[in-house]
Amino acid sequence: MEKYHKIETIGQGGCGWVYKGHDSLTKETVALKEVFLLEGDEGVASSVIREISLLKEMEHDNYLKTRKTIGRGCEACGLLSL
Repeated sequence: MEKYHKIETIGQGGCGWVYKGHDSLTKETVALKEVFLLEGDEGVASSVIREISLLKEMEHDNYLKTRKTIGRGCEACGLLSL
């Protein structure tokens, strides 16, 4: 995550936040979707797993393409093209 810098918060949902970000290597503006993975006795919530899977598969003109998924401890971040 060190190569990505959060610029501002775009929105917030039930599972996390979306930020406008900057890729320090490519100099591109990106969106970072940060989802908190709260692990309990059942493991990662199935709704979070479904959301990550759908983000990776979706292709539409009105949708930001998921470029990468990064896991860090209790968080997962999706890198989306702006």
